[in-house]
Amino acid sequence: MRVYEEVCGNPRTCPYDNPHWSPAKREACAELHRTYFEHRYSFEETYFNKTIIQDRIGMFKAETFLGYCTGPGGDNYLSMTGAIIQKPDWQTVCPPNVCPLGTFMKSDCTCTSPNVSFADTYI
Repeated sequence: MRVYEEVCGNPRTCPYDNPHWSPAKREACAELHRTYFEHRYSFEETYFNKTIIQDRIGMFKAETFLGYCTGPGGDNYLSMTGAIIQKPDWQTVCPPNVCPLGTFMKSDCTCTSPNVSFADTYI
């Protein structure tokens, strides 16, 4: 983790993207951080009792941090060892699946069809 931590920032500090980064570096760092959190998700799903896992309720850069950051900075990181913050009743937490290009995830955690627009789904 040290090598990309120096380049992209520690994922557990929920860092902002540096505004001076090129689009390619921004994308590469987002992918590295996402991979880190995908490993965390897999670890928790394999080794933790499902009743004691922190729900991924963070909305800060959710595509990158997969719900483990409620905002920028280490104080906003939802750790595996800290106190569990309860999920609000209104919030849906889906597995960190990626929907195919041209689709998006619906509130029931399924992906839309490629030929269905957002307006067709929610209006």
